Amino acid sequence: MVPNPSTHSSHEPDAPGGTGAGGNSTQQGGTPGRSGALLIAEDEPMIARILSDKLTREGYLVAWARSIAEMENELASRAFDLVLVDVTLESDGIDYAASMSNTPRFGWMALTESRYPQDEQRALDAGAVGVVVKPFKPTLVAAKIAATLAADPPAGGEGFL
Repeated sequence: MVPNPSTHSSHEPDAPGGTGAGGNSTQQGGTPGRSGALLIAEDEPMIARILSDKLTREGYLVAWARSIAEMENELASRAFDLVLVDVTLESDGIDYAASMSNTPRFGWMALTESRYPQDEQRALDAGAVGVVVKPFKPTLVAAKIAATLAADPPAGGEGFL
């Protein structure tokens, strides 16, 4: 089974296609004052789990897509405030994120690798509202997301809501 990074009371991983649209469940965390629906588009289960666990504990609704096809299904099935997109997802996560038809309210944030510093600028040039460089500290990622969601949505960012 491929682990699903959404937090469950049993902490058992879901099999692909197990729950919800696209096979991924969304859970509410417990920290008061934080809210927002986030989609993590990441093909590395450990990275997705680390992000999902931290962000769920911060109070966000979190879903995980392992591929561009799953990301499209999730975006078509529900509204998201922000999507975190691995730039190496399949052929090129940046190209897909820049052309999403169901744009999240606050846009998308790129997940890049430190060994590819050019991807950071490429993502920003393509419209990313921020960049998270791997390896990362989950607390700093949560702070960056909180700051992004606390700001006004970008122009034209009515998105999918």
